[in-house]
Amino acid sequence: MSSHDCAIEARHLVKTYAVPGIRQGKKQSIRALDGLDISVPRGMIYGLLGPNGAGKSTTVKILTSLARPDSGTARVEGIDVLARPGQVRHVIGVVAQRSGADPTATGRENLILQGRLYGMRDGAVRARADELLRHFGLTEAAGRLVKTYSGGMQRRLDVALGLMHRPAAETAGATGTPPFRLFRLPFTENWHRRLAGHGFQLGGRIIEHR
Repeated sequence: MSSHDCAIEARHLVKTYAVPGIRQGKKQSIRALDGLDISVPRGMIYGLLGPNGAGKSTTVKILTSLARPDSGTARVEGIDVLARPGQVRHVIGVVAQRSGADPTATGRENLILQGRLYGMRDGAVRARADELLRHFGLTEAAGRLVKTYSGGMQRRLDVALGLMHRPAAETAGATGTPPFRLFRLPFTENWHRRLAGHGFQLGGRIIEHR
């Protein structure tokens, strides 16, 4: 696969974390990633699978510029994550493992704030917020405070927040929840056919302990 066809590309990622304590006169460390390679073509829904501690969260942090690898390279939409992290943040949407929504604001207010942080203007930001509220089945709850939402509603709002500025690439934080329980969208019936109809493919990678 050509690098020009990749939404996300990482090569030889290595990341080691120091841990407290001394063992045999040496500092202890944990190698979370040991030469990881990933190539994700545009239009693919791609899952990183693996046990706790396999490096899924570390991989996502590196790809979203929240952590730096000890060695290796990473690009998102052709942009070097290490050299131009600010530019990468403008083309990605992130859904963290924990909700990033303000519980004291309404669903619509959260979406509008997210859009304005990305420079969207008033008319466009409100239209986009309404579009996402409809798509995720949150229109009736749009005027309610997020702290009154059920857990499933909050996760749907989190995904909507990540999509608010129409990112080129969307990442979701590692979670113990099965991947498609997180995305209980209106198209759950025949979801694989519907995704294919929009040009999406499904792919994945299992990360193992080193």
